[in-house]
Amino acid sequence: MRDKPGMGQRRPRVLYLINGFKRGGAEKGVLHLLQHGAFAGCDVRLLSIIADEQGYVEELRSHGATVAHLFSSKSMSIWQWILAIPGFWWAMVRMKPDLVILSLPQANIAGRIATLFCPRLTIASFEHNTHLAKRIYESLFRWTSRRVDWLLADCEATAQAVGSRLYARQPERMIALPLTSFEGAAIRTPPTRDEARPFTIVSAARFTSVKNQAAMIEAVRILREQDRAVQLHLYGEGPLLDRCKQLASHHGLNDRVLFPGFNARWMKAPADIFLVTSEHEGLCIAALEAMSEGMAVVATRVGGLKDYGIPAKMRFLDRGDPTEIADAIVALMDNPSHLATMRQASLATIQHFFSASNVEQRYAAFARDIASLARR
Repeated sequence: MRDKPGMGQRRPRVLYLINGFKRGGAEKGVLHLLQHGAFAGCDVRLLSIIADEQGYVEELRSHGATVAHLFSSKSMSIWQWILAIPGFWWAMVRMKPDLVILSLPQANIAGRIATLFCPRLTIASFEHNTHLAKRIYESLFRWTSRRVDWLLADCEATAQAVGSRLYARQPERMIALPLTSFEGAAIRTPPTRDEARPFTIVSAARFTSVKNQAAMIEAVRILREQDRAVQLHLYGEGPLLDRCKQLASHHGLNDRVLFPGFNARWMKAPADIFLVTSEHEGLCIAALEAMSEGMAVVATRVGGLKDYGIPAKMRFLDRGDPTEIADAIVALMDNPSHLATMRQASLATIQHFFSASNVEQRYAAFARDIASLARR
């Protein structure tokens, strides 16, 4: 981001508006964009509605971005959301950005409304998921979608799905920017399985109804009834964490379903399968992180998983119910050679599609697009 523009040429200005700064997801994606050159040569200001958990803030600043928030709270009220509209408008007036990027539903909607009073600005909406949590968000997204010039997404599947579902007209550009990459990605032999430990299944996601962790727990109950030695590790935080813990305890699965909490290096722990039971997804960065460590993936056929799932030889779930999940796990437990093939395919897919050099080429092209706005 600190590359110098040519003589007489000013640095492009980017204003990035977001809900807050959690410890994962879209917020982590902004850091990846900064680290790998998507804003090379630009002045970048990140402005959030709320301070939230302040995840990644110091790292964002260390990469040259200015970071601020409108409110210091950790949770967002409806009044803060409404007041973000004039707050965002004033930030645009002061900075005079060449590009405004909007991320996550509340900031996205507030930012689109604010930009109605700045008609000459180029507006990019960064879409991370194909569905939004509340119907009102989707209605407001469609209503404000005509203000968006560029649709950014973490993968092609997300861009196509969101463009058809949540946009009244197609933006002039649709750009896929994967929000993760892997340094030194190379095909290697997956780590040898330790037969002394239980067959280990992992998932890493926020505990929400969309992620459907309850179905995973019920699947472990079925596997216990079949005398299968399995252990499920559910990493993450979220509103349904306590409910999932109660469900596991209700079934007497405290020794089989573990809740390690948030751990940025969860993918380094030994595991055999990464499990996704989401109703919808974007890129699903967690699945890619698992694949980078040679895990096989069992997943519902949603979002970006459809893009890279075939070369990764994923086992797709049609329904994502407990019985289907349990059957898929048993099939892989009973066929270690096929499991090994899946693990090798995971590593090969990461090397081919998500190596640092591959992703940085896309980012460099995006940085050139931003620079062209400043020259207009």
